[in-house]
Amino acid sequence: MMSGTSGRREWTVAVFIVHQGRILLLRHRKLNRWLPPGGHIEPGEIPDEAAAREVWEETGLKIGIEPNGLPPHLARPRGVQLEEISPGHQHIDLVYLLRLVPQAPPGAGRGSEAPPALRGNAESLGLGWYGPADLAAMDLDEEMQLWAQLVLREEALALPAVMVASAPTSAPVPAAAEVRWAAWVMCRERGERGGRHRYLLVSSRGDRESLRLPGGLLAPGEWPDAALARHLAAAGIQVVLEGGGALPLRRPQQLTRPYRLFLLEKEGVRQVNFIYKGEVTGFSPEHNNAAYSWFEPAGKDGEVEADHLVPYIPIMAAF
Repeated sequence: MMSGTSGRREWTVAVFIVHQGRILLLRHRKLNRWLPPGGHIEPGEIPDEAAAREVWEETGLKIGIEPNGLPPHLARPRGVQLEEISPGHQHIDLVYLLRLVPQAPPGAGRGSEAPPALRGNAESLGLGWYGPADLAAMDLDEEMQLWAQLVLREEALALPAVMVASAPTSAPVPAAAEVRWAAWVMCRERGERGGRHRYLLVSSRGDRESLRLPGGLLAPGEWPDAALARHLAAAGIQVVLEGGGALPLRRPQQLTRPYRLFLLEKEGVRQVNFIYKGEVTGFSPEHNNAAYSWFEPAGKDGEVEADHLVPYIPIMAAF
């Protein structure tokens, strides 16, 4: 296994779309595997844009993905995987679970909605909507079998993918736009204080104006879990993260699912922020360059707490 930053790693998306118990899959021509639509995140793109573009290019469906909240929220992936493509080459794959919300013909009830027509491209040998009986007869590998089971089981929980009138563009932002990736953790204090939680903020000693969530930028080729572990170790903080991988598999490697994704934009920089939740278990006293503070957000709801902590996520200077 490569270390956190060695080798060649690329960001990709995989998009499972489900509609009334049927999953959209394609037979990949080069790999000869059944897969969901997906592909590389292009320069200047953020994950939501890449997901919509790949679905359009590979299936002809024009969708808009509803995120997990108002901006700056992005769609939350159902899983994150580290895929071995070839020796020295890996994909950091953001896997999305979407529930299609098609546009019904005038006068038709919602129950009469049929899956929309599809248009494949040269990359696929087959393309269609497949229900449980179809899937049982298909030569799905173990990974796709587990994802199909999860998708059908969690259809009601999936993010809405709303059919839209126009196709996503292949260049959603100017090519000069720079995308940075960062990972942060909402470090909760052990226990509760009157039913409320306090969260840890860090700063450089003597510079309380720089208070932020523990975390920081991903180094080139680094995956979020590795970056977060590196930043926490540098700050002398021990944290147990909540959540885990999506599937009971060793390959592809299952990374921790983020609690939320936020987008910050400023002066041509788009910073995609992976937000995790965890519990502080200790501090390392030898790290004297960091100062710690506790922040108690208003309200008890997790999403409200996350929104209140957004101001403590800075746009970081590039490596």
